[in-house]
Formats: sequence, structure tokens, C-alpha cells
Amino acid sequence: MSWIKTAEICGIVIALDDNVGKVLASLKENGLDENTLVIFTNDNGGPEGMGTSNYPLSGHKGTLSEGGIRVPWAMSWPSVITPGSVIDSPISTLDILPTIFDMADEPIDPDWQLDGRSLLPLLKDPHAILPDRTLYWRRKGVEGPIALRHQDWKLLFSRDLENARPQLFNLADDVGEINDVSNEHPEVVARLMTMLNAWESELVTPLWGPGSPGYISQ
Repeated sequence: MSWIKTAEICGIVIALDDNVGKVLASLKENGLDENTLVIFTNDNGGPEGMGTSNYPLSGHKGTLSEGGIRVPWAMSWPSVITPGSVIDSPISTLDILPTIFDMADEPIDPDWQLDGRSLLPLLKDPHAILPDRTLYWRRKGVEGPIALRHQDWKLLFSRDLENARPQLFNLADDVGEINDVSNEHPEVVARLMTMLNAWESELVTPLWGPGSPGYISQ
């Protein structure tokens, strides 16, 4: 990484830190801080080759490994959230919209078919347990990598790579996705692949980016 690039990144981080501070200070000055939910998060893991490390997670921005899909996430809501509490349940940025609707006690139209769920029970009690659900990811349309997490199982199929086959990891024992246990659990692979295929059958063709009509690689 060049010095100029390092300086640019440092400048961005400082500007971000300063302006988040301004938002929080404004909320406090206007007496809104105690009853306002503030969410600070990101859209992907650290990028490759820029001095970042996602250790102990594998992968980076642009991959469906845990290092590419796990993101920093911090929340503040002083009147509700216990300071320093940690939520261990897998959550998604798709949960933000239903959480806000739940906070406002507003109904969600079933026709929206939202994939997220309200996190309000977890915000009120970090030890609460949400019902099991499966999280899915896909990149570059039907020819790109695809993955799911179901309980502690993670199925990753990098079908954009030659001769690729589904890989299976147990995140409870192997958060770094080092040991592929697909050969030891073929029945789990088959079950999760069926779930992946069923989910993907409901998706539309990407409207932008790789895998979308008319996309031209730079």
C-alpha cells in the first residue's frame, strides 16, 4: 500500500469518526439520545491487499466466506439497550427495516415479503433467543458463488471457479472455514443444497453489476 493510499484511508477514517461524533452530539443536545436507535455498520468485510485483516475469519470483501459477509455492527439506544451487551444470534442488515417498524408499532404489509425480522426482542434482552432461520447469499447471478448458513452449518459453493463443488463448514468449531467436512456429512450437503436451490428459484436476474444484462467488465 502506498503512503498516499494510507493517508487517504486515514483521512476517511478521521472524517467518519468526527461526523459520527457530530450526529451523536446533536442527538444529545436536542434531548433525543436516550430514545433514538443509532446503528453503525458496514456492507462487507475488509478488502484484500489493503493492509486489512479479517482474522480469524477467512476471505475478504467480494467473497462469501465469513470474512467477506461478517461486518462490524454497533448499536446505541440508551433507554433500551444494556451498555456493553453482545448479541450472539446471527443477524442481517435486512433486519433493520422490520426492527424500525416494530419500534414504531407499525404493521408490515405481508405483500412486501421481507426477508428480515425485528431485532427488538434482542435489543431489549440480549439473552433472548430468536427462532432459527436460514441466511442466504449470492453474487453475480446464477453463475456466481452462493452460500447459506443454517444453524451452525455453512454451505459455500464457489460455482464461478472451475471444478468447484459445495463446501461444508461447522462454524461452531471452525469459524475460519478451514476444514471442509462435506465428505463426512453428504446428507447435510444434499439437504442444504436443496434449500439453496429453492431459495434461488425465487430470485430475479440481478439488475446491476456482474451477472446482470448488459454488464461490461472493466
